[in-house]
Amino acid sequence: MRFFLTTTLILVNSSVYASEQEAISKIQLDPFVVTGTRSQKALSDTPVRTEVITKEQLQNHNAKTVAEALKGTPNILLKPIHGKSGFEVWMQGLSSDRVKVLIDGLPVSATTGSSVDVTQISTVGVDRIEIVKGATSALYGSSAMGGVINVITDKTSLTGPHYALSIESGSFAEDNPDGETFSPAFRRLSATGVGHSGDWNGRLTADISDSDGFDATPENWSTQGARGQRSTVGVDLVWDKTTSSEYTFGLERYAEDLKSNLQDNVGEVDKQNQIGRHKSYQA
Repeated sequence: MRFFLTTTLILVNSSVYASEQEAISKIQLDPFVVTGTRSQKALSDTPVRTEVITKEQLQNHNAKTVAEALKGTPNILLKPIHGKSGFEVWMQGLSSDRVKVLIDGLPVSATTGSSVDVTQISTVGVDRIEIVKGATSALYGSSAMGGVINVITDKTSLTGPHYALSIESGSFAEDNPDGETFSPAFRRLSATGVGHSGDWNGRLTADISDSDGFDATPENWSTQGARGQRSTVGVDLVWDKTTSSEYTFGLERYAEDLKSNLQDNVGEVDKQNQIGRHKSYQA
């Protein structure tokens, strides 16, 4: 049995955090959604059934990626991507090339074939995740026959600077590759900073993780936890030219360098030749 022990340090701007908590307590129970109709509607009024994973749910479940956020959602299947470490989404019995993954309504490019690796999408700076199950081809094309997953980032404008920093370290217990139960085999740093100057609002997000990997079945040579690094860095600038219009500029870079053992022990074969390594960069 695998246990994951973790220690987390979180630093936030206390005055802004208190005001945000007060605002959260006043949030209406009927939030607005946009995915089902491509226009803002109250969840109870949208003609297309939409499920929402809120920011509070992401925090309560400590979901670091969209893959972790989707775990346990009915009618959503996360399947390992062949040839690399990561997961793709199947919905309504349809494969990942029939499931549209969006960020703020814009499609995410597939890094492997036609599959979007949802472990590559960080939840840092995410406000909510909207899920529409079933065909939405009229709005999003044939690649949305299974459904749509729309990751909505937090666009809250703040009049003062706001920052949050989280540092995590964890152990996979007896599944640590070095055999030491309490050695830190996983490390993660995530940060968000928001500033305001005149007509400009800016936000910087960063999510960097490093893992030694884990192996729940040491009798087999293949491993379940890839070792290596993942990093996501994003910059967003919003220019509020008038009260009725704004211009948004954004850039995000994702990089991963992961290694994993892909095959079982085959006897005298040189194991070093069996190591699978995957690199990908996305901007």
